[in-house]
Amino acid sequence: MKKYAKGDLVVKENEKGGSLFFVLEGTLRVEKAIDKARTKCLKELFTGDFFGEMSFFDSVPRSASVIASKSCTLLELSMKKFGKLVTENPSIGAKIYKNMAQTLTDRLRDNNDEIKRTILWAIEGWTYTG
Repeated sequence: MKKYAKGDLVVKENEKGGSLFFVLEGTLRVEKAIDKARTKCLKELFTGDFFGEMSFFDSVPRSASVIASKSCTLLELSMKKFGKLVTENPSIGAKIYKNMAQTLTDRLRDNNDEIKRTILWAIEGWTYTG
């Protein structure tokens, strides 16, 4: 377990990753760089959430930065430790995979809605209210 203070950078966009993080306590922001001066908050994470799954699964550099919004406690799990956990406790591994799949599905749906709103705004000046 690792503790982070408000404002601490937990992972940095474009840096090598490979760990999955579980939020045991606290609040974090997931931010994407738009250009050198601007970022967009993609998501807020709270107790019970996880992040880092993209780099965890495909070993590609981090796609966004994660910053502590409040002090937080995180559990960091490497692919090696995760593999050992799944091998030794298949039922726990299955539950983790199921929860991750559900969360990733929810995030994908949210991203699809965001893309739709952005496209409509760009071509029609339309503002989504629902």
